Amino acid sequence: MIQKTTTDSLQTSDFLTASILHYHGHTLEALDKNNPEKIIFHFLRNEKTDNVLESFHKGELSVEPQKMAGIQKHLKSRLFTDL
Repeated sequence: MIQKTTTDSLQTSDFLTASILHYHGHTLEALDKNNPEKIIFHFLRNEKTDNVLESFHKGELSVEPQKMAGIQKHLKSRLFTDL
């Protein structure tokens, strides 16, 4: 899992982390598909980013299953439609 952060953005190659960020309202800026074996998700950071990631890594987040499934379906469709 790659997580690079700048002041305004966060990058990750982990699909679950990307799903969690999108679930919690983070904007997906771009997908980097230069390496077909590792796609990088680029998200805009916001005031909740650090708390969401910390809670996720501590196992303290709960999600509504149908909403999460919809988020993951949306992200997967972006993987195959954004060229």
